[in-house]
Amino acid sequence: MTTQTVKTLDKQESDEILGIAYFDTICNALGWDKKVFLLKFNTYLFTGKVDFENEKPLFDMLIELSSLTLSLYKWSVLLVNLKASIFADMLFTLVIDGKHYYITEEQGALLLRDLKNDKVLYQIDTLAKSQSVAILLYLYNLEDIKIDMVELETYQEKFSGSYLSFNQELALEKKDYINFIDTEFQKYHTRLKDLQKIFLENFTQ
Repeated sequence: MTTQTVKTLDKQESDEILGIAYFDTICNALGWDKKVFLLKFNTYLFTGKVDFENEKPLFDMLIELSSLTLSLYKWSVLLVNLKASIFADMLFTLVIDGKHYYITEEQGALLLRDLKNDKVLYQIDTLAKSQSVAILLYLYNLEDIKIDMVELETYQEKFSGSYLSFNQELALEKKDYINFIDTEFQKYHTRLKDLQKIFLENFTQ
């Protein structure tokens, strides 16, 4: 399979999309070590347990905020490209240790798979309150994660959840799906802006 990197996002943009900016802000605001934060948040994500009751609304906000940021980024790029008639079989990929990975769903579970050989790097327990946030926390524990937009030679169904742009023929086939995203986008985008405002007011100076 031949691929071509179309764009590598800068660190500030990728840190926001991957929730790193939110997680770092919480650690700084509350004086938590990164390991403490990961332990607390992962425990809540998979068991619902917290050390103190006031941590629950914090983690619930982070779940909604970071998952919305990730999904709306992918939706927005897809919609912008299609409205500008930019057609390509382009994917959202994560660069980990120099290799490209994509997020996919199999039997209700989200996976991180190697783009080249399909080996699974990480599989999410379906009991997680948010599987996408579980992936973000896994990535937060790693170092130097990058986001690449990668173009494929041809469309492949197995990458369906990671596409940032479709070729023209497929865009027409998926017209109903695209229209659904378009109508839902503004509602969720408004919710994201409201959450970001609350977050900034409470956790930044």
